[in-house]
Amino acid sequence: MKRGSVLCVSDSVKTGTTLKLHFEKSPFYSEDVREGAFHATVGMQTVPITVTEKSETSLVIESEKSIAYTPDDTFLLLDLNAKKMRIIGKARALQN
Repeated sequence: MKRGSVLCVSDSVKTGTTLKLHFEKSPFYSEDVREGAFHATVGMQTVPITVTEKSETSLVIESEKSIAYTPDDTFLLLDLNAKKMRIIGKARALQN
């Protein structure tokens, strides 16, 4: 198996490079959420992402590599360049 492979029951895991997420900002992250480069962690994956669209309760993220997730997984959005709190917030994938 290659690095990054996922072993699972057929159709139990979804994959994608562009995902729309229902987002909840951490009350401890002092900066405004903006479009730009960040990281996302889901399951055992941490991948660089770009926030391409944002609204009050949702974000659209894009990644160069495909992200594997289940509908129940929680995504953590991270700002690794932040000086204080690095966790921006949490999110769940919206059904497409």
